[in-house]
Amino acid sequence: MNKSLSILATVLISVILVIVIFQTLILGQHSMFNYLAIVAFLIFLFISVYDMRNADEED
Repeated sequence: MNKSLSILATVLISVILVIVIFQTLILGQHSMFNYLAIVAFLIFLFISVYDMRNADEED
């Protein structure tokens, strides 16, 4: 995966994570699925950041 796709994936996962956190904590929609989504997207974000650091530069 090249660097630009890794950056795009990281940004999109971050946006979704912020939306789910806003929905859960600010709007008060406390459900098990929202908390599981937060945990899952945090894991995806760590994987994306790791992938972004190890991605190849575009040729």
